[in-house]
Amino acid sequence: MANVKQTRFFEFSNQGSFYYALVKAQSKEQAIEEYCKQVSSIETEDDKEDIEQNLTELSLKQAILEMKKFTGEDGGIVSSEEILDQIADDELSILAVDSSLL
Repeated sequence: MANVKQTRFFEFSNQGSFYYALVKAQSKEQAIEEYCKQVSSIETEDDKEDIEQNLTELSLKQAILEMKKFTGEDGGIVSSEEILDQIADDELSILAVDSSLL
C-alpha cells in the first residue's frame, strides 16, 4: 500500500442537480474529469462552478468510512478487504456513486 500516499480522494456532494460520488484520483482536475465522464456532465460554466463548490478532498480514513456506508453491486455490504483492495491500487476510479445511478 505504499502508493496510497500519492492517491487522493474526492467527494462530490449531491447538491443541486448533481449526483454523489467518491472518486480516487491523483488531482482535483483528474477527479472532476472522471466525474464528468462517468457520473454527470458539465454543460455550463455555472455547472463547473457548482461541481467545484461541492467537491471536498477526503483523507484516507474519511474515504474508507464513506465507502463503508455503501453497498456493493450485489446489494450486500462491501467487505473491509474489498475496500482496501480498491483503495490500494493506483488506478483512477469511482469508489462509490449515488444509488439512483445504479
